[in-house]
Amino acid sequence: LQGLMYSGFFKGAITSLEKQFRMTSSVSGTLATVAEITTVIVVSVVTYMGGKSHRPVIVGIGSILLGVGAILTGVTHWWVEIYDYGGAGQNLTTNQCTAGNGSDACDQGVSTGLHPLFPVLVVAQIIIGLGNTPMMTLGISYMDDHVKKADSPLYLACCWLMLVLAPAVGFLLSAITLTWWVDVDRSNLLHRIDPRWLGAWWLGFLFSGGLLIMMGVPFFCFPRALKKPNDDWDDIMPDAPKMIDTGKEGPKEILIGMFRASKRILTNFIYMGITFMQVAALSVTYAFGVFMPKFLESHFQLAASDANSLIGLATIPGAAVGLFFGGAITMKLKWKSVRCINFCMVTNIAVVIMYGGLWAFTCDNPYIPGLTLPYRSENPANGINLQAQCNTNCSCSAERFDPVCGTDWMTYYSPCHAGCAGTTYTGPIPANYTDCSCVMAPTFSATPGKCYTACSAKAQGFVALMFFMAFLAAAGQAPAFIVLLRSVSEADKSFALGINYMAQRLFGNIPSPIYFGAAIDGACLLWQTTCGQRGNCWLYDNTRFRQSYLGLATALQLLSIVFLVGVWIAI
Repeated sequence: LQGLMYSGFFKGAITSLEKQFRMTSSVSGTLATVAEITTVIVVSVVTYMGGKSHRPVIVGIGSILLGVGAILTGVTHWWVEIYDYGGAGQNLTTNQCTAGNGSDACDQGVSTGLHPLFPVLVVAQIIIGLGNTPMMTLGISYMDDHVKKADSPLYLACCWLMLVLAPAVGFLLSAITLTWWVDVDRSNLLHRIDPRWLGAWWLGFLFSGGLLIMMGVPFFCFPRALKKPNDDWDDIMPDAPKMIDTGKEGPKEILIGMFRASKRILTNFIYMGITFMQVAALSVTYAFGVFMPKFLESHFQLAASDANSLIGLATIPGAAVGLFFGGAITMKLKWKSVRCINFCMVTNIAVVIMYGGLWAFTCDNPYIPGLTLPYRSENPANGINLQAQCNTNCSCSAERFDPVCGTDWMTYYSPCHAGCAGTTYTGPIPANYTDCSCVMAPTFSATPGKCYTACSAKAQGFVALMFFMAFLAAAGQAPAFIVLLRSVSEADKSFALGINYMAQRLFGNIPSPIYFGAAIDGACLLWQTTCGQRGNCWLYDNTRFRQSYLGLATALQLLSIVFLVGVWIAI
């Protein structure tokens, strides 16, 4: 449920949150790091103290906090203003070619800058960050302490399998909820493929939050410790030091103990090498989780629900199968550390090679006169401009992005910019715009929404390749994690997992959405503007988006191989 809500549904709803709360990719990326920053701040204390306390109870408290944070995020739907997908209001019939039609006058009642409810979203993410910490640190150490070491890889693989499958369910849940209009009790005039479409993002937060609160209660019934099994398994790292817990400690002893444990862990070259390999690899994974739906929507012209369905059905299951395979093969063959690292290195090199295949899935920018190419009636030497001879008398406003598809298969910025003077209706909804002076076709008409593109079919091949890449990348992580666990003593295990967890977030999960988001913002062609203030991006340059997105990912994957080479030398 933790993975379903935070790693799945929240990531699938990022683009919807950007539209609802007028956020750029940099701002949404920063929001996605708030929970990670919170985790970094508290993880050392939680894991060190929690490792000496009642671990199941702390895990249960974490689950309840996760639920509270999710519900707080969802209820902002009732506090935010009704979503307005047009700069001039929601009446699509007014954005036609008429004298005096365009007016960029600013409504002084409209707030600019960060949305007033943005601090509430930040508080919700802080609560989620507090709840995130115990499960993958104290929970894993509790499990590993009470199973045979020979069976530990399989148990870890099962844990990771569920942790990865849960986001897939979360993405599928977001795909379902985003097919419904954000205000389920109101009608709208948009198609789901329209870039201004906003689905019911809040439903999944309320659903998953309620389940997390309920599932946190049973953890309070677990004992502090279970009977340990008889174990004759030789540790992968037999020279790891053994420590004995001396019982209750005062504040001074706790600080001294943390300092000594930190020194042992941070000077462990094998542990540190694997940790930073994970940082580089998980930076890609986390950034892909946050922005992959946006990439599929923009690059392949998919609806948000379709993009989330592809991720939930293909990419994430690949990682889940890979984790289980990696853990199972490590247990079956009883690999020692060298073979575990060799296997991880081979899988990482294969992933880097396969990145070359992702670059082959190219899509041209949509044909939008005035944005991606000049109007046909204009001299290309004059540059690209939304104002042309065919719409010069229409007084069109650039504040409102209301795309229409002309019969010449060009997407126009709005009916006004297409020079459309007439409208036919199906009930209250415009079905066709007529008398479009900029449309170069016999019928001179246009329909609401962007033109469909054949490039959308390439998304299936792209995601299929991502499936195999996710499988290989995840398969190598399980053996490497086993080496990390065996490189530290049992007494240091919870604290070592806490430092590992903190490093992944401090150097991976926290900065990666920020710099990936900044790179993506640099590829934006068309920003939503309200009273001159920038909001979310309506349209990206596909080439620049692909280069920045996949280029950063490839570089980080290469860096993970460098750290693996260091671990291999140390072993």
